[in-house]
Amino acid sequence: QYARISRKRQVPIYLGEFGINYRQGFFGEDGWLKDMLACCKEYQFHWTYWTYKTVKSGIFPDGVLSYYENPAWVNRAGPASGLEAYASCWPSLREEMVRSWRSDSFKINARTLKVLQHAAR
Repeated sequence: QYARISRKRQVPIYLGEFGINYRQGFFGEDGWLKDMLACCKEYQFHWTYWTYKTVKSGIFPDGVLSYYENPAWVNRAGPASGLEAYASCWPSLREEMVRSWRSDSFKINARTLKVLQHAAR
């Protein structure tokens, strides 16, 4: 339906945010992503993968790069996580936090990257 409307009105379709919660491939994440990108290609939809870098969690889609460490400002098991944990740690741990955001602190999700690179050809 959207492809039909796009052609009729000569307006491109843009999928701005989609991604996967990567679970080591046990739940077909790679296949889902391949299928999604194949559909985008078939219907000439423009897309971007969400997101480039993320803190690894079970809530949000994984990035091409994921941060697996669990310092105080990530605090996956604590009562405050996310922005609350960041805000409370910022005054005393600012330098450490900034260093943790460098790409070399993250691990590459090689399988996701491979699927995205293949689709971009």
